[in-house]
Amino acid sequence: MNQTNSSYRVLARTTRPTKFSQMIGQDFLVQTLKNSIESGRLSHAFILTGTRGVGKTTTARLIARALNCIGEDGKGEATSEPCGVCAQCTAISSDSHVDVMEIDAATHTGVDNIRDLLEGVNYHPVMGRYKIYIVDEVHMLSKSAFNALLKTLEEPPLHVKFIFATTEVRKVPLTILSRCQRFDLRRVKTPDLIAHFRNILSGEKVEAEEGALVLIADAAEGSVRDGLSILEQALLNSSGLVKEQDVRSMLGLLDRGQLLDLFCALMSGKVTEALELAHSLCYAGSDPENVLHDLLTLTHNILVMKSSPASAVSLYGDRAKKLSEQLSVQDLVRSWQIILKGIQELKLSILPLQTMDIILIRLVHVQEIIQKEPMTEKRTILPGVSSFLDVIHLFESKKDFLVADYLRHNVSSQSFQPGKICLSVLMPGEDNIHGKITKLLNEYTGQNWGVEVVKEGAGQSLATQEKEVQEEKIQAIMETNTLQKITELFPGAKITIS
Repeated sequence: MNQTNSSYRVLARTTRPTKFSQMIGQDFLVQTLKNSIESGRLSHAFILTGTRGVGKTTTARLIARALNCIGEDGKGEATSEPCGVCAQCTAISSDSHVDVMEIDAATHTGVDNIRDLLEGVNYHPVMGRYKIYIVDEVHMLSKSAFNALLKTLEEPPLHVKFIFATTEVRKVPLTILSRCQRFDLRRVKTPDLIAHFRNILSGEKVEAEEGALVLIADAAEGSVRDGLSILEQALLNSSGLVKEQDVRSMLGLLDRGQLLDLFCALMSGKVTEALELAHSLCYAGSDPENVLHDLLTLTHNILVMKSSPASAVSLYGDRAKKLSEQLSVQDLVRSWQIILKGIQELKLSILPLQTMDIILIRLVHVQEIIQKEPMTEKRTILPGVSSFLDVIHLFESKKDFLVADYLRHNVSSQSFQPGKICLSVLMPGEDNIHGKITKLLNEYTGQNWGVEVVKEGAGQSLATQEKEVQEEKIQAIMETNTLQKITELFPGAKITIS
């Protein structure tokens, strides 16, 4: 193997940040660490948690460099922007710094490993300002190892700093967590990843189609390292231009047009067309699970586009936008649930192609039922609402007792007709209570309602009217001859009527 090939380093290593300012998607972490270093208010232990590839180990090494950097002239203090050229920085970058010890807790899990590590804690640094212990995947340590670490971690010497990294922070004992300054590294947002990849490609003198970068960032799922690995593979398959279709083929994703055709057939209830399209995709090399996974991704994209257009990153163009306008939220959520459950079933099946067929037929069948009988279901479930009292009974049947109580005691009905209620407010309720009543009536009845407040303090509430009617009935009963004879036979008796 020649020298060039043997010294090749992957993008995930060559593009690793060397300064805090180069980190992406972790603004809060960067700002907090900068303030800590510049103010000299440094914790003796840090714990960095987050999913794979978001920069935990990179951050740990940056902290080590920042604390030990001495500047280009060799006289500098700890800085939030390490120079990268001094003896301290270069030694840490090359993993040869004697005072920066990095261990993998997944391999060194036992108490003996931790004891060996801590033997030199009380000795001062040989060449750096601080002795720094970086423990990766710290949650893998045994209970005894954590206990051995506990006392030293609570009161370490001033020249010692601990930096822990983990993807499973819940497995770290609370006694350890309470002694560390914790930072949760977030998944990097898709737009930030796309911008990062574009900058890298600019340095590599390579162009890329926008759709290709969107696909890579989406497949990375917030992980910078995963995204760089996919990008590097795409570079190997390109000749100066990273094409969307090449990335789609590399990732095993379906053609957008074919996928949209399949989704439209499913939503239209065309079972034969849907099965033929799905089979053609599988025979062309796609896996049944990939077909369902891509349908799930498309459903999510359309649902987000419908619910929050500003935050949607569309991978499917104008056709998806039209679908978001045509389909209801209920249709899309129902499709999501069916496909998601289907993927789980497919993973357990020994007949993947046949299982995919059943899942698609199930989805088509549900759409057919909804399209044929959309109102029948509502009529069988919802009671008729032909009076103000029916409105109250409707809320009671839906367990919205607070709204029902408000309508019974706090307002007076001035007029009622299906779809419109005029009320006068006797006692104010919560803010926007009338808007809430309107929204719930629309939801429960499937019709458009309007609730109008015409007067304040006019009329009587339904509860007051019912009480007066009850009192009149009691008075009428008390005046009957039978009841008068009973009171004569039992003088002083108290009569109640319920």
